[in-house]
Amino acid sequence: MGENSPRDTRGLTFGHYRGNGPILPAFKKSKRRPRKVAGAEFYNDAFRVKVEPEGDGLRIEASISSDRSLWMNSQRQVLSGKALKALHRLKWRIFVPHGVEKWPLTDNPALRLGFRSDSDFSFDGGWGQKKADLVMALTPRHLMFAEVGSRRAGTETLNLEMTRRLQKVILARAHRVIFATEPDSRIEQERPRVVDAAKFAAEREADARWHEGQSEIEREWAARKVIDVSDELLSQ
Repeated sequence: MGENSPRDTRGLTFGHYRGNGPILPAFKKSKRRPRKVAGAEFYNDAFRVKVEPEGDGLRIEASISSDRSLWMNSQRQVLSGKALKALHRLKWRIFVPHGVEKWPLTDNPALRLGFRSDSDFSFDGGWGQKKADLVMALTPRHLMFAEVGSRRAGTETLNLEMTRRLQKVILARAHRVIFATEPDSRIEQERPRVVDAAKFAAEREADARWHEGQSEIEREWAARKVIDVSDELLSQ
């Protein structure tokens, strides 16, 4: 299941502050509140941070409702936040593969590509990061492409080297499924097929109980009492 596995991530302690002097008097005096972050409202029903005094420091604890709710809220932010505005500013091209070559289609078609060489590339390019490549194969013969910062647009037919390079990164980004209109030995070389009956049965069982498990975690999380700890500390 990988990143879609149900996990109990309801409480994650990720910080404990200890300074040279007491922090609470300075915290009260400043009367500062957490800075509002653009897009943070999308996570209000999925993410909480709690701050509590502990000894001469502060204990910072974060929790999420569930993996499912966090993912759903992250998609809302992408579709309504800065990423959408950045996409509208881009100039897009359509790439046609060389000769009779075709683009493989996968279950994870949208790529944010940071490309340095054929053996050194990543999928963490930013929507607004200059020189980052945004790639999505639409059909076996049409691929949508934009380079952040470039003003080029239109349709281009690529040479064999560029075609093979993009085919490779498309295959590398696939989750579990690759679609092709005909057998292609290069797909098998890049992403060998794994046949494992035991793993298949275990994943099918996990899939069957995934939504039920996520719903139970979300109900328990929603029932917890929520306290604005920053106000509570200031009133002491």
